[in-house]
Amino acid sequence: MSTIKTTNITHGSNSGTANLVLASDGKVTIPEKKLYCPGAVVQVVSTTKTDVWTESCGEGAFSSNVVTGLTPSITPTASSSKILLTGYVVISNDAGGAWGAGIVLCNGTTAIPEARGGAVGSRSQLSGKAESSYLGTCIPINFLDSPATTNAITYGIKVWNGHTSTQNISINYTNDSDSDNNNHIRAASTLTLMEIAGT
Repeated sequence: MSTIKTTNITHGSNSGTANLVLASDGKVTIPEKKLYCPGAVVQVVSTTKTDVWTESCGEGAFSSNVVTGLTPSITPTASSSKILLTGYVVISNDAGGAWGAGIVLCNGTTAIPEARGGAVGSRSQLSGKAESSYLGTCIPINFLDSPATTNAITYGIKVWNGHTSTQNISINYTNDSDSDNNNHIRAASTLTLMEIAGT
């Protein structure tokens, strides 16, 4: 078996710029967004929202706006890449109880069809739903998107009201029960984007 000893591997057209740098301890350094092996994570972008947000939503309706401060952007390096969305949203419905609150994942302000439940009659198509139990709950997020673009994409979340009348839907706190004591909350919500190399 032969061994090649070198410290840099460079493409011939790169005018001496090293693509791979091999350290004496075995560490391999690759320029950002240049490791493109199918299934590998190419880049990661994450946004955490620690402040609060509330919007009024009609019966069984979505918010008009995406949740502010929870809108990370990513620019895929190849159109074959997938974007893995992970995270969680702490959400509350003023109505509380079993009526609950929901979310829908968006590309910009448009709901991602593949991230929602199937269409059946007049039923709302959601990405996730939970009973808010008056004091809020956490909805997890885990979805693999196929945007088929190398343009920048901004992802977002719209909220949904599961009550039979207009209610406030809140993020990171409970709008109608916000007393200043230690059994009421301020929470954080997170949305993380990972570009996954395609084939």
